[in-house]
Amino acid sequence: MCCQIPVLCGSNEIGKYPFQNLLVPLIHRHGKTLKNTCSFPILNICSAYAGLLGVFGMGLSLFDIVRVVKCGSVLPYSLLRPRIKAGKIVTAECERDLKLISLVLSLEYYFFLIVGSLTENPTLFIPWLILYAFIITTEFIVFLCRLFVEGYKVSKHGLLLSMFIIYNWLTIFCIFHRFTANCYSY
Repeated sequence: MCCQIPVLCGSNEIGKYPFQNLLVPLIHRHGKTLKNTCSFPILNICSAYAGLLGVFGMGLSLFDIVRVVKCGSVLPYSLLRPRIKAGKIVTAECERDLKLISLVLSLEYYFFLIVGSLTENPTLFIPWLILYAFIITTEFIVFLCRLFVEGYKVSKHGLLLSMFIIYNWLTIFCIFHRFTANCYSY
């Protein structure tokens, strides 16, 4: 398997990681659990998966950026979200600007995934992991709110998409953990 190549820590010493005071104690405290979890065959994937995910994400982000820019200053009705179609929350111009901002950020984070997988630098995985941890947490909170307000309504498409996002996050986190495990002993 291509993940068995030993990773050298190089200049990535304990003091060199962002959020060192938060990440290093968590990795040390839960190191054996993380090692056992990440050793499952479905999560023990080569770092090339992160690169492929980055290339795929960058391609989709670039496609969406071009599509939004070609639409002009206002998005067409078909690209607006259902809550925004009524114009009650934000204007169409604001929706377009927010969409462009999020697409540029996702383009940057997917680029970090590509570079991180090529250089085997776990620090470059952190922005993507934080972004998608925030997205997963927010989606879970929205799901709970809808569960209590509207009742239990699950679409197969939404469930499949959520499971795929969680799987990608766990896989990238396991690659991140594998890269950092050589730098820290527990």
